Amino acid sequence: MGGQDSEVTSATKRIFLESANFNPLLIAKSSSLLGIRSEASTRYEKGADVEVAEDTAWKVISMIGTSGCVPVESYNKKERRQVQMRVKRMKKILGFDLDPEKIKEGLGTLGIDIKVGDPLLATIPGFRDNDLRDEIDLIEEAIRVIGYDTIPTTFPIIEERIVTETPIFLLERRLKKVLSGMGFYECVSKPMTCEDELKLMKLETLIPNAPKVLNPMTTDSTIMRPVCELGVLVASSYNARQGNSAMALFEVGSQFGPECRRLVMLMTGKRPSGWDSQLKAKETEGKKDNIENYDFFDMKGSLEALFDLLCVCGVSYRPSNQLHLHQYRQAEIAISGNPIGYIGQLDPQVNENLQVTSPVIIANINIENLLPHVPEVIVAKPVPRFPMVLRDIAVLAPETVPCSQIESTIKDHAGNNLSSIRLFDQFVGGFAREGKRSLAFSLSFYDPEGTLLGSQIDAVIEKIDLALGKIGASVRKA
Repeated sequence: MGGQDSEVTSATKRIFLESANFNPLLIAKSSSLLGIRSEASTRYEKGADVEVAEDTAWKVISMIGTSGCVPVESYNKKERRQVQMRVKRMKKILGFDLDPEKIKEGLGTLGIDIKVGDPLLATIPGFRDNDLRDEIDLIEEAIRVIGYDTIPTTFPIIEERIVTETPIFLLERRLKKVLSGMGFYECVSKPMTCEDELKLMKLETLIPNAPKVLNPMTTDSTIMRPVCELGVLVASSYNARQGNSAMALFEVGSQFGPECRRLVMLMTGKRPSGWDSQLKAKETEGKKDNIENYDFFDMKGSLEALFDLLCVCGVSYRPSNQLHLHQYRQAEIAISGNPIGYIGQLDPQVNENLQVTSPVIIANINIENLLPHVPEVIVAKPVPRFPMVLRDIAVLAPETVPCSQIESTIKDHAGNNLSSIRLFDQFVGGFAREGKRSLAFSLSFYDPEGTLLGSQIDAVIEKIDLALGKIGASVRKA
């Protein structure tokens, strides 16, 4: 720290004595930057009494002798700072009235001069100039000196508030209950992510529009997630590394840029044994190691079960182009032609980035877009008085025509008596020429006014056949 050339020795004839007070913040910063800790820096960075500098100088001079002492610069004493204490403010902070005379007496023992009035005027002594800066500091000091035991015991006033349950809130609660009953586990993840995670998911194109976090707590929480499935994907990656590869998860949360509420479902790993058909059970001969992984149709079936429980009708699937999903194993989900989300298998490269070996199937649904299609009141229909007529048809169509388009065409031209339609088989090859496929549908017809005749159903099938011809398909004749 120096001093070899300036220290006092037996040959010293002149001494320059300085008694000063230094800025605590500047001393702390300088000590940290230089990497030097001394007794003086420790003392001054905590704040010293500004009023004792001159008195200390004369005390030292009296000890070494005043002969030949010449003052170079005198010290101008700083006026003591004054702080106001409002009576109403003290009552609001403490919860009760505090006697001004008790405040004056209590703070007086600490060297703080109080002028009684409204507001009270406190004169701060030099040795407390650094810690008694504001009104709240004096209020805290006053109650500490007077005694915390003087605070009266009171019960807080609790106002009854009615929490309004919005339609979105009610639907989210219903979704959680239904999915938990279907065997899914709820996942709750943080809404923040980072650019590296988006790049792993092949979603780097979303980075420019993702809202930035101004003061991120960690390096992996720098932006708000632009897609909600990031949370369940990170959870599945972590579980896979810990040896838990079979998962069925869901999360209800927000995604940002723009903000909206989403439902995300995820399936990966081995199916539970109860999911296999009897045929599959015979093929595997009861060996659990041969149980297949979850696939696209498991997720699609779970979604259809969810929509059935919510009494949502008119669900269809059409091609989509999500960058982080498999090019040929993804679809957009729509209700009555309005898109509400998407479903698909994760891109193999993303699977590898997440260190997950099994295929990962996800579904992402916009809850706000789903809400208008969920009926508030479910109306029960009376038990049918007349028998339902079932008719199976095989539609020969080009492979380029989506099944959803064929199904929509059948619904539009089958009339009001069509109760349900279900695809139950697909055949390629044989009688189906190259570039075509045969799709088998089961149609249910019901007339509440009477029994439908075979001739009436035949007429409807002919009408459907004519409509299918416009899209290059036809009903296969026996």
